[in-house]
Amino acid sequence: MSLFPFRIHKWSVILTASALLTSADLLIAQDPPVELRVPEINDSDTTTPSGDEEVTTAPSELSEKSEKAPNADATEGAEPESTDEKTVKAEKIPVDAERPKKSEGDYDESSEPAIPTVPVEEKPKERIEHADPLLNKVEEAIELSSRRFLTNGLHTPWQIMHGILAFRDEYEILAAPNSQDKLNAIKFISNNPSFDGKPWFLKSPYGGKAHPFTVPYAFEGHPNQFPAIMTMTDLPLDHQFLTPDGPITMQDIVKNAQMEVNNHEGQTWTLWFLTHYLPSDTEWRNARGENWSIERLVQMQNQVAVERSACGGCHNLFALALARNNHLQEGGQIRGVWLEANQKILRYTEIARRTQNRDGSLSSDYFRAPQFSNEFKRRVATSGHMMEFLMVALPQSQLKEQWVRRAIDSVATDLIRFRNEPADVGALYHAVDALVIFRERSLPRELATSSTEEPSTSPEVGEEGVAINGTVVGE
Repeated sequence: MSLFPFRIHKWSVILTASALLTSADLLIAQDPPVELRVPEINDSDTTTPSGDEEVTTAPSELSEKSEKAPNADATEGAEPESTDEKTVKAEKIPVDAERPKKSEGDYDESSEPAIPTVPVEEKPKERIEHADPLLNKVEEAIELSSRRFLTNGLHTPWQIMHGILAFRDEYEILAAPNSQDKLNAIKFISNNPSFDGKPWFLKSPYGGKAHPFTVPYAFEGHPNQFPAIMTMTDLPLDHQFLTPDGPITMQDIVKNAQMEVNNHEGQTWTLWFLTHYLPSDTEWRNARGENWSIERLVQMQNQVAVERSACGGCHNLFALALARNNHLQEGGQIRGVWLEANQKILRYTEIARRTQNRDGSLSSDYFRAPQFSNEFKRRVATSGHMMEFLMVALPQSQLKEQWVRRAIDSVATDLIRFRNEPADVGALYHAVDALVIFRERSLPRELATSSTEEPSTSPEVGEEGVAINGTVVGE
């Protein structure tokens, strides 16, 4: 039995319906879904931007600068050859970044308290053997990382929440320092835990919420960060969290997020959270009487300068990809703010591909420029975050492309190779989340291949590796 059996979430299914856009022509294509039927995207469903807006999947011009990094051109299996090669600097988006204030999580992850190394005495869990060697390596990396246990009373809510991000409702923590007793993390956080004398969850005038920011790495670093993370477990709206003043539900937290949304705080995680539970055409008034909608949140994220955002802008891109996927699943069209979001997703997908290092790792300078690092913490932070975004942005067929598989292999290899090295909690768990999503999206195809039933007819695959004019197979 696998330690963490895969589960197809609503956001993972629509990953297979990503649109392709080029600067010369507007080409919309669709990749076959894993299971559920998804809407077809036709040329008539889209509108090209007007004026000076770009329709492009990659920077049109790249400037060179000298870096102590290997050549960014990807050659499979090659090792970095030199420390004096030129690198390519990606284009910048000329808008202000949406970053939290200094008092709200604008901090360097390198200062975060490290997660423990893998306990050598812990017995390895049983793993499924897959036909694909890469999946076997991914399973090993996930399993080894699951043995880096966090501890109630020692590690913070912010850190434990990142464990939930990676391992969903299977995540366990140690009950107390010097204890080997384990607690299911979701059950633990649902039963009125406290940290530093403060409760994890609170009642609010509009429903309920996670405890807001106090100091870095304690509670939420951004508005609605905790409930956004919990969407990865797909908790129902009636799931209860106990607080000192009585229970609240996930529905209460959704309502509070709608009421407290504003323009002066970063809303990346609010979009991530609300797009999971609300239809993409939802509109409402906040507590100040201002008109808000999912589309307004998308537009805010479209304007975020990725290169100047926390964690390389990866959370911004991840939230946009989730929102786009859900919009498509609901039958929405790629036009207006959704077209802008899709263009941004495609653009930074291409930058990630173009700046990949020879060993398969992605740029250690995120989307700013190609850069190579041998440092484990830096590699897992950059490649892990970027792959997490790519795993919800890429269509299904692109998971088979060599640059994607090499990037996944690089993340998995680092997590295995450096299992005895301390790691920054946030970075490590975002990297594990990337592998978990890759596994969830790969396993259905593998299981279908090994099934004794006659497989469904696959759509025709075009040159770009995306299904074109093919039949969408339902359940």
